[in-house]
Amino acid sequence: MNVHASHDPSRFSYYMTDEFYQELVSDFSDWQTEDRVVLDVAERDQFRSMLEKESRLLDRQRFEEWLDLFIPDCTYWAPSTRDQGDPRSEIAVMFDDRRRLEDRVYRLRTGHAWSQAPASRTTRIVSNVEVFKGKTADLRMVRANFLISEFWDSETRILTGWAGYRMSFGSAGWKISAKQINLINCDQCIRIPALFSEHIAMRGRLLIVGGSYAASELASSAREHGYDEQIVIVSDEGELPYHRPPLSKAFLKGQAEGPLPIKSEAFYESNRLDLELGLKVTTIETDTNTAVLSNGARISFDTLALAVGARARELPVPGADLRNVYYLRSVADARALKAAAEDATNIVIIGAGFIGLEVASALVSPQRQVTVVEATDRLLGRVVAPELSEFFRLAHTRRGVKLSLSSEVKALEGDNGAVRKVLLKDGRSLEADTVVIGIGSVPNADLARQLELECQNGIIVDSQSRTSRANVFAAGDCTLFQGAFNSAGSRLESVQNAIDQSKVAGAVIAGVDKCYESLPWFWSDQYDLKLQIAGLPAGATDRIVRFGTDSQISVFHFFHDICICVESVNRSREHMSARRLLPTGKVTRGRLEEVDFDISALMTR
Repeated sequence: MNVHASHDPSRFSYYMTDEFYQELVSDFSDWQTEDRVVLDVAERDQFRSMLEKESRLLDRQRFEEWLDLFIPDCTYWAPSTRDQGDPRSEIAVMFDDRRRLEDRVYRLRTGHAWSQAPASRTTRIVSNVEVFKGKTADLRMVRANFLISEFWDSETRILTGWAGYRMSFGSAGWKISAKQINLINCDQCIRIPALFSEHIAMRGRLLIVGGSYAASELASSAREHGYDEQIVIVSDEGELPYHRPPLSKAFLKGQAEGPLPIKSEAFYESNRLDLELGLKVTTIETDTNTAVLSNGARISFDTLALAVGARARELPVPGADLRNVYYLRSVADARALKAAAEDATNIVIIGAGFIGLEVASALVSPQRQVTVVEATDRLLGRVVAPELSEFFRLAHTRRGVKLSLSSEVKALEGDNGAVRKVLLKDGRSLEADTVVIGIGSVPNADLARQLELECQNGIIVDSQSRTSRANVFAAGDCTLFQGAFNSAGSRLESVQNAIDQSKVAGAVIAGVDKCYESLPWFWSDQYDLKLQIAGLPAGATDRIVRFGTDSQISVFHFFHDICICVESVNRSREHMSARRLLPTGKVTRGRLEEVDFDISALMTR
């Protein structure tokens, strides 16, 4: 079967059969196909009035913008309504005959799916509208072509059709006096490779699984970039998506009464974001694009976004299931730990990463002994330079925290089902009435495995948050990706990454061509010390330490001559400058030496 690429190289590619192309050009015998209309001001105003009446797909503001843009170029659109229930009803004519193929594909807000295809895999695309003179001055002929498309894993099936309108001018201005709509039957449907679907953003329900920054920001971004179909967020927590960093800081200190929502309930309502809280997606049925929830409910979707985050890595030793042994990932965890800590006298924290040290700084007091057990020989060993590890070692010991480095846990020992001791492999034991485990996290990949997505310590995504499966996206702590500032490919757990990556994912789902290129940055609050990191030190060939007081220090990491990461404590101005300047790739050792490594001074150069 031959396929016409275009009847005119400068116009939209029709992707239609030879037979249908001939049928199109011979339709409406009174069309003068070489005589395009140039609308004068009066005609344009009359068309505007008619189009406003006919329009049902665009809100007034956007309609006015598009009308102003395209009417001068002799193109316009108007919907056609047939009998209710007819699969051809509300086929809409969209315009645009100048942009590239990717930009000419528009998604319709409403309408019926092709009757022989699953609704969740069908979209309708209409383009290439032209206005021509009729046989008399009071006639206009409008021609448009449309596609009804089915999206499958291996191919995209496109059913072509055409719509014709006869416009007549009378006392009330221009109006549609006749409509004709034809569809080609299924046997003549064109099949092209699935690669084409990369240029076609589907309309339909967006299902987001997850309930933190990634889920909230992805939904918000999709709406912001024009995604007008239904968006459903399913979260296994009963709370509105909330800020998690305070859980290991202000919340444990009693400085915050409850979780602070990322966005208000009114925001979700005004943006038509449907929340299904306290429910878990247990199964994804790939053959029907349906998610099964823990209460038995079923939600079909056209596009799926996994913002499922990560869970605490469990300690694989005997006794880890005793009472008063806690992990910290959710507000429920934080509430339980806070209640237990009120009566605790000996708290042992296993793991000296961000979570462990933040909890230690929040809970240590004259009435409570806090001991941190770490398997490696320094604090924060996987995330900061050795000089910063030593800085925080001194900070914690000065404030009464006991540190047990190079110590591995053998078992937890209990009495009457509650933890009482932490047994170490070197034979020592630590008294403990409360134990907090913070030894890292594991990405939630159960649904990804059901979908047979590519995973490797996370769901592998590209710079647009696309997974290995069409119309399935992922963002946040659950993803592994390579980027401009993450060339080695890693899974980043940070608020910044979850927000920025999800904003890109939402935009891409809405049809915007955008890539995630943000510089990673992190922070940790311990006592009155704010650690801030801009960039990633992985691959650094050298580093320079800028010492300060007991509460200030900075470490500059270099890849040869270029600074790629700045770690600083209580130097917020320096951190903000690093976030601005490092992406340029122009912060060299020489330039920093000129300003005595005060990177903020480079902002004015």
